[in-house]
Amino acid sequence: MLFVADRIPPELRKVVEFMNVQMRPAEVLAVELRQYQGGGLRTPSSIMAVGLTGYGNGLYLLDRHGKPVRNGVLSPDLRAREIVARWRASGLEDAAIPLTYQRQWPGKPAPLLAWPDLNSKLGFALATY
Repeated sequence: MLFVADRIPPELRKVVEFMNVQMRPAEVLAVELRQYQGGGLRTPSSIMAVGLTGYGNGLYLLDRHGKPVRNGVLSPDLRAREIVARWRASGLEDAAIPLTYQRQWPGKPAPLLAWPDLNSKLGFALATY
C-alpha cells in the first residue's frame, strides 16, 4: 500500500508504522511529495506516476532462524532523517568518514539502527542478523 501526499501528518505515520507490523508480509509506504519539489516539479498534480527504484541499503532484521523479526525498511525511507541531521550538526558524521568512507543518509543501516522504534520490543532485541 502506498500513501502519496504533499505532507504526511504524524497520525498517518503512526498508522503506516502500525500497519507495517500488523500486515506482514505486505508493506505500507508513505511518500511526501514536498521532498521532491526541486527538479522542475511545479505542483503535485503534475506528477504522472510514482515508482520505487533501487534496493540498496535499508534494514532487514532476522532472528537466529533467518526469519524476519519485523518488516524491512527500504532505503528510500526517511524516518531516520533527524538522526542524520544531528550526526552532521555534531560532527559525528565527519568523524566517521575516515572509518566508513561514506556519508550517511536516512536509509542506511546505521541511522536506521539508531532510530528509537527499531530498538523497541518490536524486533530489535530478537534480531540476530
